[in-house]
Amino acid sequence: MTKQRVTILFLVSCSRLQRLPCASLSSKPFIGALLSAAVIAIVFFPVQAKMVKWVHSPSLAALLSTILVVLVVVVPAVGIGVAITEEVTDLYHELGERSSDFGGWSPWHVSELLRRPLDWVGKYVDLSPDRPSRVAPHAGSSRWDRSFILR
Repeated sequence: MTKQRVTILFLVSCSRLQRLPCASLSSKPFIGALLSAAVIAIVFFPVQAKMVKWVHSPSLAALLSTILVVLVVVVPAVGIGVAITEEVTDLYHELGERSSDFGGWSPWHVSELLRRPLDWVGKYVDLSPDRPSRVAPHAGSSRWDRSFILR
């Protein structure tokens, strides 16, 4: 290897190493989708392999496999998402109607709604507001340090 070739290889490897943190940051939002796609591909691969034998056309088998995945995975997921959205919307309207009888959203209603979940979380996490802050030595100097979550 010549000296010029070694220099070029060294510079190319350095530039690739410099781009690695940027690549990991830019790919972070897609990791969940890529893992889901990998799981779906692994689960449905035997089905697709049987379809290729059954149809004798890889393209048609891929189309049928895609339609099957959409029907089995995507349609129920969208249905569940729509149902959850409707339930949350109905809950919001019901709470608004109930609280309007007492003068609107009052802190008492919100704290009463959160009492049971906070009691459950309180079994595992210290939620007392008088515990010392572990944020920074200058705790209390900004509005973020005074929040309930950080105390």
